[in-house]
Amino acid sequence: MRDWPELAWRGTVEGFYGPPWSHEERLDHLRFAGRRKLNSYVYAPKDDPYHRQAWREPYPADELARLAELVEVARENRVRLVYALAPGLSMRFSGDADNERLHAKAAQLWDIGVRDIALLFDDIPTELSEPADLARFGAGPGGAGAAHGSVCARFVTEFLAPRGHDRPLLMVPTDYAGLETSAYREQLAATLPADALVWWTGHDIVVGEVTREHVDRAAATYGRRLLLWDNFPVNDFDRARLFLGPLQGRTTSLDGSALAGISANPMIEAAASQVPLATVADYAWNPGAYDPASAAERALAAVAGPDAAALAPLVEACSSWPPGDPQSARVLALTEATLSDDPAVAAHGARALHDELAPLAGARELTDSPLATQLRPWAVAGSHMAQAGRAAAALVLAGLGNSDATVSTDDVRDLEAALRRAEQHYPNVLRDLLSPFVREVLRRRGYVDVARPGGVGSDVARSEGGRAVSRGPEPAQTTGAAAGGTSHPAGGARHGTRVLVLTGPEPHPGEVAVAELLRKRGVGVVVDDVVARTERAAGTSDDPRRAAAPDDAATGPGPIATQPAAVVVTRSAAPDQARAAARLSVPLLAWAHLVDLGLAGSSGVELRGEHADVIAPGHPLAGGAQGRVRLFPGPTRMTWGEPGPAALVVARTIEEGRPTIFTYRAGDALADGSTAPADRTAVFLAREALAPWLRAPSGTALVEAALDELVPART
Repeated sequence: MRDWPELAWRGTVEGFYGPPWSHEERLDHLRFAGRRKLNSYVYAPKDDPYHRQAWREPYPADELARLAELVEVARENRVRLVYALAPGLSMRFSGDADNERLHAKAAQLWDIGVRDIALLFDDIPTELSEPADLARFGAGPGGAGAAHGSVCARFVTEFLAPRGHDRPLLMVPTDYAGLETSAYREQLAATLPADALVWWTGHDIVVGEVTREHVDRAAATYGRRLLLWDNFPVNDFDRARLFLGPLQGRTTSLDGSALAGISANPMIEAAASQVPLATVADYAWNPGAYDPASAAERALAAVAGPDAAALAPLVEACSSWPPGDPQSARVLALTEATLSDDPAVAAHGARALHDELAPLAGARELTDSPLATQLRPWAVAGSHMAQAGRAAAALVLAGLGNSDATVSTDDVRDLEAALRRAEQHYPNVLRDLLSPFVREVLRRRGYVDVARPGGVGSDVARSEGGRAVSRGPEPAQTTGAAAGGTSHPAGGARHGTRVLVLTGPEPHPGEVAVAELLRKRGVGVVVDDVVARTERAAGTSDDPRRAAAPDDAATGPGPIATQPAAVVVTRSAAPDQARAAARLSVPLLAWAHLVDLGLAGSSGVELRGEHADVIAPGHPLAGGAQGRVRLFPGPTRMTWGEPGPAALVVARTIEEGRPTIFTYRAGDALADGSTAPADRTAVFLAREALAPWLRAPSGTALVEAALDELVPART
């Protein structure tokens, strides 16, 4: 009986951002690859400085020795080790000097046995900047394409060919995703060696589907055969999640295609990656016979061994792909059914959901294997979230009269406690589905939902007309700007005033958590999605868009019928409302819409923010911290902005050194050239703000320091 693979190149590429695998993890991966008939491993960790940032520098002796061991273990397991050099961030493409340095670096690797060296030009500027490069290759993306192809051609003729290397060069272009032709691809094709293999990620960077049409169209734009750089099951863009399910959505129509192979980009969790990577191996060997479900079952049994049965519920809960899809289509459908207005549908959904979550909710015994150890935090998080989901389903059944139990206040409080426990975990297992579901069940039982203004059991609640107000100080106690008084000497609002937290119609729990911190300072808090209500009530708005606000908001009674004493602008707020808030002459704190507010000329988020560098330790916004400070329990989105010259920068991101906490005093020139009508501060929070699962003590302390500046703590 003969058995041979469909794809010649079958393997993995350690190409993610974030902490690289350890040496021992790489050795284990190479042995795993050999067992699964994967025949290539590409060394390309973005955070190895000698691979990318410091590509010119030779490896130190100890690190070179480890690479040599990888080469040897790869050879023992019949795996081709490809070392990828990524010179594009700083290379001068037209001259001899940097090309010779590239060849010298490759020679060091060749001397320890590396026989396949790839060149990577991904995630770099799309246009050339060096005058000599522009003069030789031209401006625009086309010039970059010509330069990259020329470097590859020179590498083949001057380095590989003299050493007898006769296999195709592998390369990653800057324009590595999509199906359309471009000036970059046209000029790359004109200069790249004819037999080079081009890595391509699909119709987008992370994809759920790769069709034969996608392959044919992309190959035509490059004029070369392709390797699929499959960004599956990589999780560097969302470290709280694991992707443990099978590869799916990849074409099985390969006869005569330009697809030469597949290189799967794994997760940062090396041991956990072996579960989905085993299914990649099955697909690459025989795409026509590949069945995702059976491949997943075989993969778990082979990789997890004695832990397979205990880990199966977790793997199922983390099997959704692509990342933008619901975490579980079935759980989503059951939560929607449980919340139906039809009692019969709700009862059926609640029973089914209660049963569906039982395996994940149960306690399980795991061994001390690397896989079990790596997955244990997600297993605990998933168990707690499933327990909260089951408790909510049981509460719905009891309320419908479909169980022997009756609903008591204690039951509701127990559910609240279960949700709070589940949301303390950084790992995300069904959290996107079950947290909103549990909150909605609580809301229907008379509790103010933590996903809406106020949080479960809080003193901030949504009033009629879509507004949320604090059940703190009465309006008669209002002082400061809202009562015609002066501002706080430090620029913050006075106590007893209302602070407007500007959100969208459905605030994120992390945004509401910031409102809770404000309330604890003894001030009233208004959580709202329309600034125009306060502007019109105070007679200060000249914005014609104010007509978009609900009619009753302008005339109806309520505690926000005065200008707020301070404003917080959150991620979920609408851009036009942020611009309206910018006109208010009160202190303002924001972590979004920084350009609309005039605070920054440009703004964005780092996807893997976890720490910041506090560079102004004496400033009150530093909260006594200095140097490297941990903001979150794990990598997540972190907001940055490029402020105007008048701003004082208190902290910068670690990865790119961008300002992430900065402030203006009243009267300073803002980034858009306007004058700050009152103090303005930007902080590092992003979409999920101060969500329970993103709280680290030092990060929360920095938020508290910003709130102290906005509303000084009562003494």
